[in-house]
Amino acid sequence: MSSAPPLGAALAGQRAVVMGLGQFGGGVAAARYLVRHRAQVCVTDLRPEAELRDSIASLAELPIRWVLGRHDPEDFASADLIVANPAVPPSAPLLRLARERGVTITSEMELFLRSAHGDLVLVSGTHGKSSTVTFLHQLLRGWRRPVFLGGNLGRPLLAEPAAHEPDALCVVEISSYQLEALPADAKTLRKARAVGLTALAPDHLERHGSLEAYYAAKRRLFALAAPGGRALLPSDCADEPGFRELPQRFPDLDWHTYGAAGSLRWDERAFTSAACTWPAPDPWKLGGAFQRHNVLLALGLAQALGLPPEVARAKLPHLSGLPHRMAHLPAPGGPLVIDNGVSTTPESTLAGLLDLPAPAHVLLGGQAKSGLDYAGLLRALAERGDRVYAFGAAASELVRWGAAEGLELTALPDLASAFEAAWSDCPAGRPLYFSPACASFDAYPNFQARAREFEDLVALRCSDMSLPES
Repeated sequence: MSSAPPLGAALAGQRAVVMGLGQFGGGVAAARYLVRHRAQVCVTDLRPEAELRDSIASLAELPIRWVLGRHDPEDFASADLIVANPAVPPSAPLLRLARERGVTITSEMELFLRSAHGDLVLVSGTHGKSSTVTFLHQLLRGWRRPVFLGGNLGRPLLAEPAAHEPDALCVVEISSYQLEALPADAKTLRKARAVGLTALAPDHLERHGSLEAYYAAKRRLFALAAPGGRALLPSDCADEPGFRELPQRFPDLDWHTYGAAGSLRWDERAFTSAACTWPAPDPWKLGGAFQRHNVLLALGLAQALGLPPEVARAKLPHLSGLPHRMAHLPAPGGPLVIDNGVSTTPESTLAGLLDLPAPAHVLLGGQAKSGLDYAGLLRALAERGDRVYAFGAAASELVRWGAAEGLELTALPDLASAFEAAWSDCPAGRPLYFSPACASFDAYPNFQARAREFEDLVALRCSDMSLPES
């Protein structure tokens, strides 16, 4: 087992390797933190310089040695400290080599959690993490003290000095990859005042190897709560094997369930707990039922931090969601366009679909994930009578799986051609639902890039509709 990483002044003179700059700034933040504390920093990434131009430019003024397009084993064998990107599995051969040499291996997230001196709130789950932390940040912002939002949603806090101060309150999204990279039994990481799990469904099985390993990574969230801290678990997974034992494993936490059978609940009129009621905004502007679930969790976490009910009640009507989460895109005179581009699993696509009238015109595709229930999604689409357009690397698989469920799909090579077909077929006012249910890595660096292309396609089509006839 790797020892705890050095922090702050103890990093001076340490030979530190940052393995992988990543997509969302974690490697950049780690490099800045290490240089600020006078470590000798090497940044190494398998991608070539051309693909890392922006990240390299942001670090250009710092004394960093760069190894790009490859990894040199000697850098790993001779290091004192390695900060590995979450996308690098702990079993990677070069990390095994480093462990054999006694090198300390850590992550940007572990460095931040260990060095933060203020209050922490941590949120994980298969879906809804980013929305929940965003809602919680909006509820807390402007109340008493500085509030920082960061973590897996693309805002690393390690290089933000003010986020480490004792008066800071940090709202952090943490992924299964980031949880897996943390030491499993580090009592010194039990620092969070509140932790919450959003939802649980199969995902990332190609990385974790099995559903149980994935769920085990998620359960590590609760090992990060400080004694006396609040732990919030969805009521629909409180009886799942491995989760129902959590209150016995951590009897010093303040346990609550939330959802349909929980101590915190919602209905069309209000969010309620044993202590208070928060009236639901009317009209509800945040999309489907799953967003009420996320808001309920945010309210439960805010309550644990002492946010007065009257402050939360005043802020609820003004909560705003993130892009690509059941967002209605303007298409005057055209289809009812819904952008749920955040979806990379069949479960999240189905959750949004339940809020739409049938039939809908549905765009699915990208890179299918192993071990997920695509058959269940396609069966539901067939039962609703939806028309489905499959694109990207998974198109032929989706067609084959759909046929087994009695659903005929139209297969197209890419998103642009699938969109054109769906738009042309979709009558005005009928839902045109973009919710890929697959990973984006067959053609895009991340789901945001894919969703932005969809937005651009809609905007272009709408501009064509508005042009006067010649």
